[in-house]
Amino acid sequence: MPAFKLWDDEYLSNKYGHLQIQAEYGKKENRSNHALDLTMKRFLQVYKRKNIYMVNDMDREMMDEFFVPKPLLCGGFANLFDMCVMWFSSGGTKSVLHNDDIDNINCLMDGTKELVMIDKKHQKLVEQTGWKVSKSYSVVDVEKVDLIRFPQFKNVPWFKATMERGDCLFIPKEWYHHVQSYGNRNLAINIWFSHLDHFNKTDCTEKGTLPDYEPMSKFKIGTVEEYFAAGWRSFIIDPLVGVDLVTRDVFMTKMLDAHGAGRENVLKEIFTSLDKDQDRVLTWDELNSFDIEKIGSILEAEVEMPPEEHAHEEL
Repeated sequence: MPAFKLWDDEYLSNKYGHLQIQAEYGKKENRSNHALDLTMKRFLQVYKRKNIYMVNDMDREMMDEFFVPKPLLCGGFANLFDMCVMWFSSGGTKSVLHNDDIDNINCLMDGTKELVMIDKKHQKLVEQTGWKVSKSYSVVDVEKVDLIRFPQFKNVPWFKATMERGDCLFIPKEWYHHVQSYGNRNLAINIWFSHLDHFNKTDCTEKGTLPDYEPMSKFKIGTVEEYFAAGWRSFIIDPLVGVDLVTRDVFMTKMLDAHGAGRENVLKEIFTSLDKDQDRVLTWDELNSFDIEKIGSILEAEVEMPPEEHAHEEL
């Protein structure tokens, strides 16, 4: 992809130096670091001698040169992109142990990364003590675990992944991970996307032979409003996971079981909005591509449930 071949500091400065970006002070994450606003050009001038790193939504101007990996090009994933973020430092950055409530593919343009990853099925052990619920991270230092304060961690199975330049790594929804970056130049791009509950095989068949990559600019990236409204998607989708044929009766039963009685009218309105072809059956293609702002406006008017908060932290 062009980004992998072209994005050295000189190229980025010459072509994108005018773009405004955000960086953070301190390379070891503590979730209270202050943000710094500056241009791309200025960041490139100072990042190798300052204790800062870039955490910034990729500007659409850059998306022609960053390509979406082939595994995301069919099946419904492309309808669910939430954010595309650049992580850029001179190495030595370390994240806290944390998890995210949506899926993530991290692609490394330069440098090396090491990740400690823990399956979400070990939630009770990981979150038993030291877990900050409001921000979805642990105060446990993964590099030197204090087994006196956190004895449960001796029973936590974990994986270690090493990424080199050119690698992309899938980090599943709700898996715990700690990330450490190496090299005097470390640049990664990650795509966050809502969890796909039903893979659309027909979509892949209809698209035929897929290219290895497609430019990010061809796809819709969720707005800030859609990003924070992802809780509405969970409200609809989670009760239906595992159901192949979602008739109106099944929809009503599952939703009322999950969210309680007294909401029949608003749920009927939602079903009608989701059922694009009005055949009284919801396909997973319809469920994975509904207008989240429209559904959110219906729910906000009738249901007292705030959207989920996302706390994404990667290095």
